[in-house]
Amino acid sequence: MRQLKKGLAIRTLGSLDQQFESFFRTHVDLVMFLIVLGVGSWGLASQHMWFVLGMLVVGALSYFLGLTIAMLAGLVLTVLDLYNSYHGGLHTTIVVMEVIGYVTISWLGYRHRKQEEYQKQLAVLHAHPDQVMSWTVVNEVRNSIAAVRYLLFPMSDSENIQQVSQELARIEQMFIQVENRSKANNPEPLRSVEGMGRRQ
Repeated sequence: MRQLKKGLAIRTLGSLDQQFESFFRTHVDLVMFLIVLGVGSWGLASQHMWFVLGMLVVGALSYFLGLTIAMLAGLVLTVLDLYNSYHGGLHTTIVVMEVIGYVTISWLGYRHRKQEEYQKQLAVLHAHPDQVMSWTVVNEVRNSIAAVRYLLFPMSDSENIQQVSQELARIEQMFIQVENRSKANNPEPLRSVEGMGRRQ
């Protein structure tokens, strides 16, 4: 009985861990924003204007130059804060709060830039959707081109020329049908076009 209760408690904790992990993955940007808002408000309330200005600079660097540059800038500002903490009486807790602010604002700036790039890529994809052609059409075109090449070599009589013209007209009709189908967004399969006459 005790083992059953223990197993049930472990499963419950495991499901809670999974729910927390899922929530954090889907809401990480919101959590970071709330942290930045809280730390920034703390900086304004405690009159650490240089820290608030440093957060703005680090966020801008993260957006325009990338996460690595912003983290390096945050590291430099942190080192300067540590130097001031030893020589100017700045409390270590304040330095920890500033480090948290620099890290979170760097992440937010970087994520904002990535999301804008992703939105632009989606806009381009929706503006110019990929035109995918079925294997049936590709094989038909390949066979037709091979047949035209075969018929062009002899070219000894007008019958071959007529067959070439018919095959080219068949290819043109096939592509017109594909174009009309894509315009109408018709999910029905492409109708097969009659093949050329038998080679003599």
